[in-house]
Amino acid sequence: MRNIENKKSFWFWFSFESSNKERNNNTLILILTILIGAVTFASRYYFIIYDNYSLSDAWIYDLNKVIQFDNQYWFTYELATDAELAFVNFYGKITDVSPEIALQVISILESTLIAIIIFWIINKLTPSKILAPTIASLFLQWFMF
Repeated sequence: MRNIENKKSFWFWFSFESSNKERNNNTLILILTILIGAVTFASRYYFIIYDNYSLSDAWIYDLNKVIQFDNQYWFTYELATDAELAFVNFYGKITDVSPEIALQVISILESTLIAIIIFWIINKLTPSKILAPTIASLFLQWFMF
């Protein structure tokens, strides 16, 4: 608001000038974010055989709902959100994989995105820009197993 009141030029809003310290800090945070995403993805991929959700009754129920989207059975009388499962069905169609594989891949990608979002949120909320977000996102992975 202050910049609008001071009548800054139009090109001021598109300038990306920053100090070397700020650039180095942003580069480190980007590298940590990519590293946490890669570690999360690799760990979820490696430990998928120990997953309690796969092939359980809840997983088969979700798989049935994903398959029902092919029959245009979108709305039920349940109080449940089916948007995630519709996205799983859409992902399976655009990548031409079976609904079972699509459900497994989305679960891996979902946990990876959650770890990255936790890292970003803790980074923005706390004074610690590296240690606390890294511990929080890695703790999430330990907690999810």
